[in-house]
Amino acid sequence: MKLVSAIDGVGMKAQKLILLILFCLINPLSASGDKCSDCSRRGYVKLVGPSHEELIWSEVTTRLGEVLTTDCFRMAPGADVCEYRFEVSFRTDLSGEVDEEGKPVKSCLTIKLFHDETGELVKTWKTEAHNNNLRLHYRTMFKNADAVLKRDRPIEPYLWELEKRPARAEIKLEHEDVFANEMVMLEIRNVFDEEGIQSREFNRIIVCPDKGRIDAKLLKNGAQWEMDAKCGVFRIGKGPLFVPYTAPPVNRCQGDLEQIIVYNSCDILHPEKLPLAKTRSRDEIAVKQFGLICLKPKKLRMKYKMYMLHTWTDSSQETNVRATVDLSLGEPKTWRNTSSGYPKTEVPLKSEKVVDFFAEIVRTDKNGRETLTGSNAKYEPVSSRTLDKIPTQLYHDKDNYKKIKLFYIHPIYYKFTWSNGNQGSLGYYFLEQSHDPVIPGLKTQNSWLDQLVTEGDGYYEYGGKGYSLKQKSWVKTENWFEWSFTR
Repeated sequence: MKLVSAIDGVGMKAQKLILLILFCLINPLSASGDKCSDCSRRGYVKLVGPSHEELIWSEVTTRLGEVLTTDCFRMAPGADVCEYRFEVSFRTDLSGEVDEEGKPVKSCLTIKLFHDETGELVKTWKTEAHNNNLRLHYRTMFKNADAVLKRDRPIEPYLWELEKRPARAEIKLEHEDVFANEMVMLEIRNVFDEEGIQSREFNRIIVCPDKGRIDAKLLKNGAQWEMDAKCGVFRIGKGPLFVPYTAPPVNRCQGDLEQIIVYNSCDILHPEKLPLAKTRSRDEIAVKQFGLICLKPKKLRMKYKMYMLHTWTDSSQETNVRATVDLSLGEPKTWRNTSSGYPKTEVPLKSEKVVDFFAEIVRTDKNGRETLTGSNAKYEPVSSRTLDKIPTQLYHDKDNYKKIKLFYIHPIYYKFTWSNGNQGSLGYYFLEQSHDPVIPGLKTQNSWLDQLVTEGDGYYEYGGKGYSLKQKSWVKTENWFEWSFTR
């Protein structure tokens, strides 16, 4: 009582400073150690109503601390670090109220415990007296062996019942197979406490992938976790939580299995008091494993070969053209049709190189034989396109997205010079003199069709080849085309 009296003699700011020092000495941080698993809670006092002048903030705070302090709860001098609020009033203006025995009640001391952020009432304690003696209320509320407040200590069960800390949850994936660098939404749902009751909206969870990244900054109620930047921290809110997940890029996509872990936390303070980024993890409450599709094509090799024979009454012309082109590839990017969810992977082409080229025309008539050769094959952009604007596209098996079924590339052209000065060209399909283009491997005039994967297993090795024959009365054209990806 001497200590309380000494504190009462100074101003409110000084009281709070003195109490802060005392709380640090009496209730060190270690008080919330293993016994409470770092889920300690704090409360502060707010005097309300037409309270009597004898009701002193510091004394009430001290007395509450003496009764309620445990490993999991302690009083604090201000609201900044507190999850709970005690509203205390002492009324001496009662009129007409009587107790159970019919005796007039002159005064009452009321303590109400609220969750500070939501304002929800947790518990109420009240003492009544036939006089206005505050010290009598202190004895019946705090000091006596059967004091009102002592009957409900520890108060933590009331707090845990309100908070409904998450104990289990479910993770649902937008797609079960995710491609490198693809963003998908994770649905965190059915977040329940130990009793199977929906957890409260102010609770926090930490979502951590093993290889990818949670883009928490894209959501208003999320933040990147300062302990691990690839994890995201969220308040769970009142419904399913949708969390954006981005798979690792190809150069960091090791193996084909990803794991997402969701942790709960003891922290329930408003983010203005404790930033989400500083949230502490506690228990693992959900785990989800799923496949990653890590396509790593580095080079596309295309082989062209054409043979054309013109025959006339007294002459003929044979044309042979072949070329092998290596194209270096950039980072694959997979996107999905918004309605069907069917994936397609686009791979940009970064550079090209002709590693083998041969072109020859042999003309034969009654005067003899003439041979022309081609040289100086150079890549020729189509219209305004440059090489990096001509993506290679891989289509996936609808039943097994890891398997490549179709290959497609926009036309790539090469021009070269014949030894007589004329210009020749070749590409995904060949343009030779004035003849119609023919697609190697496909018996069609349509240059935009896909090439089937006919070589390799479709998983780690994939390629294709084809042959086409076009016959007219006076000209025969044969085309061969091969393509293969290397990793």
